[in-house]
Amino acid sequence: FASTFDSQEEAEDQGWAFYDDEEESGFIPNSPEAAKGTYYWENKEESGRGRFIELPISNGEDFQITAIVNYWSGETDNDGFGIIAGWKDWDNYLRLMITGTGYYKADLVVKGIQLGMQKWEKMEGAEFYDPTVLNVIRIGESLYFSIDKKVVYDLEFASLIGENCGIFISGKQNVTYDNFKVVKSSYVSNYSEDPGDENYDSSINGWSGNGSGIILSKDGYLATNHHVID
Repeated sequence: FASTFDSQEEAEDQGWAFYDDEEESGFIPNSPEAAKGTYYWENKEESGRGRFIELPISNGEDFQITAIVNYWSGETDNDGFGIIAGWKDWDNYLRLMITGTGYYKADLVVKGIQLGMQKWEKMEGAEFYDPTVLNVIRIGESLYFSIDKKVVYDLEFASLIGENCGIFISGKQNVTYDNFKVVKSSYVSNYSEDPGDENYDSSINGWSGNGSGIILSKDGYLATNHHVID
């Protein structure tokens, strides 16, 4: 799926929403030249907002989600903007955000638990006031987050629960988005699909197994049996 926002009518036909009220405003600008053919989004409140296209990604697919984002004006202190995949609700999503001042954050939130970066990080010597390419890529069992072709974070993959991909903004600022793209491809697992095989991978059918344990601390330590880990 690719979207270049050539016109508002074309963007709406692709499923993108536009609003103009006391909370936000979105449109496809005709000028100035630098903003032509983009989704221009003004957020008038401190809260975060998303725009989504229904693009399901299965657990058996590699994928890439990418977009060019461009800070335009407004507040910049830890007010992020970026891309989202696997969005179900604000307890389940995958997201890469940046700020104009050069900070970034990679989120993987599953059932309300943050499995990605716990806090914002500053990219040394960087500011993101100009058009910036954001990428989230899954290759096999790993997720990679990149900014302008530089990998800034990676982690092991967890299943995406939601079926929506899109763009995100927070804080009182204006940002443009362009060349939003999602590419999916199936991959071959190293594991067997035969339940009788010792290399059987139960996650092929969307179920990754279960086990019991005891929560020991608020920061995520659990005690369990070795066979659960194995």
